[in-house]
Amino acid sequence: MSNIIKVVLGILGLIIAFALISFVLKLISMISTIVIVVIIVGVVVSLIRRGRSKRKNTAA
Repeated sequence: MSNIIKVVLGILGLIIAFALISFVLKLISMISTIVIVVIIVGVVVSLIRRGRSKRKNTAA
């Protein structure tokens, strides 16, 4: 009986560990995509601001 329980617990532990690892990987991928989007948005905004300031300077 004890051997069967150990095997079942081991399988359950493996399943839980796999679920946790996949969850962590999903979190990491989500965070990385968010960071990339934020960086792209920041670069675009800074470029737009630079373009506007340059236009104002040339007009003046």
